[in-house]
Amino acid sequence: MAAAPQPKARGGLPPRGPSGIFVRMKTILAALDFSAISRRVVAEARAAARQCKARIVFCHVVPYPVELAGYDVIIPSSPKVIDAVMRKAARNLDACVKLFRSRGIAAKAVLRTGEASREILSAAKYEKADYILIGSHGHGAVFQLFAGSTASRVLHGSRCPVIVVPRGAR
Repeated sequence: MAAAPQPKARGGLPPRGPSGIFVRMKTILAALDFSAISRRVVAEARAAARQCKARIVFCHVVPYPVELAGYDVIIPSSPKVIDAVMRKAARNLDACVKLFRSRGIAAKAVLRTGEASREILSAAKYEKADYILIGSHGHGAVFQLFAGSTASRVLHGSRCPVIVVPRGAR
């Protein structure tokens, strides 16, 4: 099957972004942690999907040991706890997929376990993502110094462009 033609700009070439790279947004991976910032990531994903006629891959990573996003609490990772967290995450992802599909946007869900940035990057590679959308919690400098951030590790480890949605974005 032949690839769909790219939109044409002047001179018959596909449009270019500011860095001179051809703009191609067919698949966007939206990394969600189900904290407050995830709503903004979902809104940005919807806008990008509509504008570019792209499909969205919603990705959530359940860390090991299980942490409650936004609460800085680590729960002992018994199989029962992990199973409950995985079921809740799957329901949240499915709700996002159903919402997008009901609005005519192609979407799918990816649920993984492990270290968040590593799994997000792996999912982006597997899904052949053209862009990654991820939220930033805006932790302070001391937190960044000792713990870093998932968004920062994804930004520095990605082979595709990463769009970071800041905590204060509207």
